[in-house]
Amino acid sequence: MDGVDLLIGTAVLALGTFAFRFAGPVLRSRVKLSPRAERLMALAAVVLLAAFAVVEARSANPLVPGRLAGSPRFLSALAVAFALTFATTPASVVGTAFFQAGQGLSPGVTGVLFAPFSLGVVAGSAVGARVLDRTGARVSATAGLGVVVVALAAATPAVSTSSTVLFAVSLAVSGCGLGAASVAATHAGTEVVADGDRGIASGLLNTAPQLGSAIGTAVIGAVARGPSPPHLATGLVVAASVALAGVLAATGLRAGVSSAVR
Repeated sequence: MDGVDLLIGTAVLALGTFAFRFAGPVLRSRVKLSPRAERLMALAAVVLLAAFAVVEARSANPLVPGRLAGSPRFLSALAVAFALTFATTPASVVGTAFFQAGQGLSPGVTGVLFAPFSLGVVAGSAVGARVLDRTGARVSATAGLGVVVVALAAATPAVSTSSTVLFAVSLAVSGCGLGAASVAATHAGTEVVADGDRGIASGLLNTAPQLGSAIGTAVIGAVARGPSPPHLATGLVVAASVALAGVLAATGLRAGVSSAVR
């Protein structure tokens, strides 16, 4: 039954995440739903995610083993990974609306303006690895998330003043922070677990940012879906708030954990 429980838990989680995403503005803009259907999709997402929690609690071999769920440092790493993509991935929604609808730029130019974000992630990961070696995961993750907060704070006036250059620069800076903090979160999350749990730990540390991307896009996209800059700015404020919450979660990545969770 362990294999069946694992399959059911995975399926319910996937369906719940899809329903939550479908209830958001990205897919909804392509598939027109009635208000009643939208409410039903949102309700289905809540019910399915709650069902996932029930399946996990009853399973003898849950997706998240109790020994990992009982590790504050591991949970902090998951929270940091989730907050990072929740705050940064929706930039694709806000940025696309800003560049194309607000600035009248073509899709090709918009794509080019997003390139610095990806380059920033690569550069941030390289620098973050060195900072991690010298200062530890908590300082490295906190600094990376702090950079994301600053970048999102800079993007808000960029939207309000219609500054394409400032918004593009904020994307690059945000990518740097994302790369640095992601390295720290992954290191802290895998370091604290026993050798036999590193596979599942790595999987969870990869799943957390995927969920952050999906849920962040749905939530922040819903806030910023209006065509005017004030709506976009509000979405950026929400993203910055989540990144700030991630800074608080990073305080749990404290050093001094010498033994792996068993």
